[in-house]
Amino acid sequence: MTGIKRFCMIIFALLGVFCVCVLMLPWLNLPPVNVKVLLYLTTVPWFLYAVEIAASVALIGFFCIFVMACAKKKPRDLVIKDEAGAHVTVTRQAIASQATYLAESVAPVQIDRVQVQAKYPDALGITLAVQPLQPLQVREVSQRIEQQVRAGLGSMLGVEPAQVNLRFVEAHVSGDVAADPDQEITVGIETRTDSHE
Repeated sequence: MTGIKRFCMIIFALLGVFCVCVLMLPWLNLPPVNVKVLLYLTTVPWFLYAVEIAASVALIGFFCIFVMACAKKKPRDLVIKDEAGAHVTVTRQAIASQATYLAESVAPVQIDRVQVQAKYPDALGITLAVQPLQPLQVREVSQRIEQQVRAGLGSMLGVEPAQVNLRFVEAHVSGDVAADPDQEITVGIETRTDSHE
């Protein structure tokens, strides 16, 4: 979730709670709070306007949530066109499974998670969460994994991924890869996107 979306959701939630509380208090038996709220609603114009604005924002927010819930889900598959114009569909799960197999075949690691960002074949991004199974040299292993994943997915899809990121997470052995056991190692390997142009 982006920062702007998170901010809008927080504002929507706060204004919605404020609006519901103000509108419910006059009917609850909570003296003297309910009496004061009712008095403010009937005699103080700015308070009534504030409640109306909060209610309007809440209604807009509920409408947006309704539209998002009813909207058609975007396809999560990658469509590849060949020279004859045919369309080949590859699911993100298939790409993630292939990347997992390729990474685990060249190093003593286990792939915990794979994230696939794919709008177009030439803008494919792969992020692998790598768990070492034994102490290893991070730079050497990351280069081997990156080369294998890039070559294997390039062979599978006809175009190499534009971005391959490796994130080393907690190891499965008592002797951790890092000197500090609490330190998390993150290695990002990217290639220039203009290499396929």
